[in-house]
Amino acid sequence: MLHAERLSALDADELIEHYRRLVKLTDPEIVPYPKKMLVQSNLHLIRHAADVPVLLSAMSSKPDWLLTHNTKYFTQAVANRTGLRIASGPFHLSLGKSKREI
Repeated sequence: MLHAERLSALDADELIEHYRRLVKLTDPEIVPYPKKMLVQSNLHLIRHAADVPVLLSAMSSKPDWLLTHNTKYFTQAVANRTGLRIASGPFHLSLGKSKREI
């Protein structure tokens, strides 16, 4: 979505439809922001302090996958420490396939 302003109207519409489909398929949920004390006590989980609340929120919601482009901080070591499955790069909707059909 970062470069959407450069797209033609047709391509922008297609991108928006793909995004709507992704949101529908992933069935996102709102997770409360973790308490400040919890964030402070878990700074050891990831090198970038600003990502600790994101990581804690993900851990509390127990997702099938944590999808991110932030490979600098959301590393395999972080996945191992937290028990999360972290995916990056071009996301394929088939990653989240479970009982629901895409």
